[in-house]
Parts: sequence; structure tokens; C-alpha cells
Amino acid sequence: MTPYENTFVARSGLLTTVRINLNVGEPATGIVDVKTIPPGATILADGKPIEGQTPTSFSLAAGEHTLIVSHAGYRPVRQTVEVKANGTLQVDIRMSR
Repeated sequence: MTPYENTFVARSGLLTTVRINLNVGEPATGIVDVKTIPPGATILADGKPIEGQTPTSFSLAAGEHTLIVSHAGYRPVRQTVEVKANGTLQVDIRMSR
């Protein structure tokens, strides 16, 4: 985000109003690329389901997130990840029975 900078002159005895329109843009995101052994697992990111099954890629806001990866017949895997803005995070998970 680029900082806003400007100058103005305030004169004594006059009421001056300065309006600054701060347009908040889209939050910075990164790509999470998840592969599992075996493939075909489902993913929850911060408790919300991700469409499709592994291997898959999806976008998340930059920051820390909790992934829960599940596959029938295997133990769920819980993993905390740190998503970098405009980056791609590779997550490789070997599921165990």
C-alpha cells in the first residue's frame, strides 16, 4: 500500500476541512498448493471447506491459517501455515492410517 502524502495551508481564524478518501483495496493474498499422499483428500481452511480434492491450489489472505486435511480411512492432519502476500506456499502431506 502506498502512503498518502500532501500539504495544505491553514490560516488562523478560518475553519479548514480536509477530506481524504481512503479506498481500502482487496486484502493481499497468496496461493496455497496442497498435495497429499494419497491424493483425493478434502481441506478445511480456518474451518471453511475448500472446493475440490487434493492435489489442489487455492487463494488465502496473507497471514496465518489453520488447514485440516481429511481423507476416508486416514487420520486428519492439522497444520498451521503462513501465507505470504503474492507468494505460493507448497504444502505436502503424507496421510497415515
